[in-house]
Amino acid sequence: MAAALLQLRLTLVDTKPPIWRQLVVTNQITLKRLHESIQVVAGWEDKHLHEFIIAEKRYGEPAPREVVPIQNEALFRLHSLPLAEGTTFAYVYDLGDHWVIGAKVERVLPPDPGTPFAFVIDGARAFPPEDSGGISGYEELLAALSDPTNPEHDECREWAGEDFDPERVDLATANERLRMLA
Repeated sequence: MAAALLQLRLTLVDTKPPIWRQLVVTNQITLKRLHESIQVVAGWEDKHLHEFIIAEKRYGEPAPREVVPIQNEALFRLHSLPLAEGTTFAYVYDLGDHWVIGAKVERVLPPDPGTPFAFVIDGARAFPPEDSGGISGYEELLAALSDPTNPEHDECREWAGEDFDPERVDLATANERLRMLA
């Protein structure tokens, strides 16, 4: 596939209302760089294992004595993968909390040399804080944060941070962090 931009819709699976972002990336980057970009967009800190599942193949950081083989994500550029308009794939992060982001190639756009390698154009709701316990843990965190009478309210507020707002999407900060990643 020739150079192009891919407009991806990234949706955190099993969240209601949905948590999502539209991320535009050049297809010249590796899966490793896409992983780093998703970490930035989600506001996560890359503390845990992850993998991509694309066309039934697994990509990530290979480990010694792995039971199921995984392809080295640093060796695969997006243009070498079957990522046409309408293609879906999964990004799994933190195999304990098991965050699954469903990704869909919404559009394949012509390359634009003046654009950064990745940028966010839209989204809804904040991604859960790192280590918040998967979907059920995040729901418990939201319940405690929304109820000042909850015995865990103050502790959860301190842990999540005073400025954590589950409804806020800060595209400007995400794009600035993506520029710094470049």
